Amino acid sequence: METKRVVAVWGGPERDILTLLPPPMTKDYGGDPDEEDLRLVLFREYDERDELTGVIVGLQIDDFTRFDRWHALPRLSTRWQVDDREPLPLEELLRQLQRTLRVQPVEV
Repeated sequence: METKRVVAVWGGPERDILTLLPPPMTKDYGGDPDEEDLRLVLFREYDERDELTGVIVGLQIDDFTRFDRWHALPRLSTRWQVDDREPLPLEELLRQLQRTLRVQPVEV
């Protein structure tokens, strides 16, 4: 199973925006907001025609510590890894980060 290494950036309790992106970005990407909830944005690679592909390279969730629309996340076979933590499925990683930030709101 492929592992996608990403950097997690959280804006703190005042901004409460979590962003996951790979370090360093070697390809262009664009935001693809969820149609039902604009707080969830998936970042997808552009292809050679400058059109968004299905390849998800990261995401952004506004109001992250209160996010509960787990069903809106794409089901991916890729595991995601932040720093040297254990690689996890995307939803599991996000739930873990959310639990941590709810208890001890520090930068991730």
